[in-house]
Amino acid sequence: MYRTFFDCAERKILGLTATPYRLYASLQYLDWEGKQVFRPKDEEKSLEFDQRIASRQIRMENKCILKFLTRMRPRIFHDVIYQVDISTLLQRGYLATLRYFDLSIMTHASLKRNSTGMDFDDDALKAQYDQRNLSTHLINIVRRLQHPKDGRPRKGILVFTRFIEESELLCEYVEGCAIITGSTPKKERERILKEFKAGKIKVVTNVGVLTTGFDYPELDTVVMARPTMSLALYYQIVGRAIRPHPDKESAWIVDLCGNYKRFGRVEDLHLQQYRAEEYIITGCPDNQERQLTNVYF
Repeated sequence: MYRTFFDCAERKILGLTATPYRLYASLQYLDWEGKQVFRPKDEEKSLEFDQRIASRQIRMENKCILKFLTRMRPRIFHDVIYQVDISTLLQRGYLATLRYFDLSIMTHASLKRNSTGMDFDDDALKAQYDQRNLSTHLINIVRRLQHPKDGRPRKGILVFTRFIEESELLCEYVEGCAIITGSTPKKERERILKEFKAGKIKVVTNVGVLTTGFDYPELDTVVMARPTMSLALYYQIVGRAIRPHPDKESAWIVDLCGNYKRFGRVEDLHLQQYRAEEYIITGCPDNQERQLTNVYF
């Protein structure tokens, strides 16, 4: 759709984005040693390939790949003419200092993927939540944030959950908490956010609503009570607290579901060019620098 529109417009296209990558599903073929193999283009060899699949000499797995924008098909953007790292913006004072707290009670490796391989299976995720008692853990963490050891409560706590149930329980057991979901009426949503920014509501928990388009520079605490395989979503959630404000010494990112272990600090994300028109994003999950885009996982 975009490609057709741009072609008809007959104009040069300039794109601006903080997340120059998108998650795609991909079917991988693996041999009995777990090494990736590829389907031959030759028709006869392709039939032999199918026979090997039928005899289980080759197995198929749903994987996903984080593609940089210049590697997407149909290709719309071919080059990066300017980029600036988050670490540079932090050094220049354009962004708030971030502090990360990994309080995870699960890892991504322990979670089953859905049929596309691009996200986690909802039923399996709910079973993990029940087994590890995520809701109780979330309630305890938010209460601790409301009454920290240094005696200075956080100005605003924004919570992200995967399912409505966790948000509803949080509101039931935490004082001064409000919930926003996709079904929250517009006027009610506006009222909640207005009172949140005014300090009347101390905690707002949401289910897939406030990842973008929510601007509150004074926000100093984000709690991720949901796992994600999407680097873009992780970045967007962290980004809710990265806006600077004179009264904000630092922003806290509290992760409960293994996201920090997978992606690391957003300050460590760097864009690198290794060939003409080919770029990658690297990061430092577990304090080890590695490539995050254009690789299967």
